[in-house]
Amino acid sequence: MDASLRLQDELTGAPSRGRLERGLIAIATHADPTVEAEAVTVQLDALAARYGSSDPARLCGLLFGKDGFQPNLRNYYDPRNSLLDQVLDRRRGIPLSLAALALAVAERCGAPLAGVGMPGHFLLAETRGDDAGVRRYFDPFDGGRELSIAQVGGLHVRLLGRPLPPGSLRTVDHRVMLVRTLANLRIAYGRHHQLEGLAWVLPLLADCCESGTEARQELAVVLTRLGRWADASRVCAELAESCDDPKHAARWRGESQRLGALLN
Repeated sequence: MDASLRLQDELTGAPSRGRLERGLIAIATHADPTVEAEAVTVQLDALAARYGSSDPARLCGLLFGKDGFQPNLRNYYDPRNSLLDQVLDRRRGIPLSLAALALAVAERCGAPLAGVGMPGHFLLAETRGDDAGVRRYFDPFDGGRELSIAQVGGLHVRLLGRPLPPGSLRTVDHRVMLVRTLANLRIAYGRHHQLEGLAWVLPLLADCCESGTEARQELAVVLTRLGRWADASRVCAELAESCDDPKHAARWRGESQRLGALLN
């Protein structure tokens, strides 16, 4: 099974052990086909042996302490910050990738952790086994520091300049984290003008989002700039076929024909 099919399999499956990890490995394999899933798993096993604890506070403190994994403050938008194999090798990441790393370790040692997709930042939360909800929050981008709900609210104000909206601290499953990882890569490759990176990220985003039109439109531009006219023509034809507006459909159909003519 190739990386695209593996990722789709994890995205469409119900939450279960290992889905996030396998999905992130599939994404990393898209970026670098030489990535070996088994080698990544071995590294995560070693981290669990070294830093693992069933206590979320201890796990986060050890994993993100001074000799652990650190935030990449110097180059936040480096695409490698969102690729699991690179995070493991470089020991640097962004909030989402560091949180994902912690969740992979937590699965191995039974720590009750979940991801929290707060706007503008990604956190970890200790969860109860009943319906009582979250006990504690942890910031993987700040040494695994434990945060109260009031401190989380203050962090949101500092980051975005406005109070935390209700419902912003719900825990999220592997699907949200995988799609958000792809979205982060889209931003990172775009900021660094890495067209080849965008050329593999955008189709994945288009396939896994409810409406992939915007990603496909961007993909058509990227493929054209790369001189991959046959692929660009095909994407334009798909956009024309899926477009409800006759004028827009005609424009995409014309662009598809124009690109196709370049192949002759």
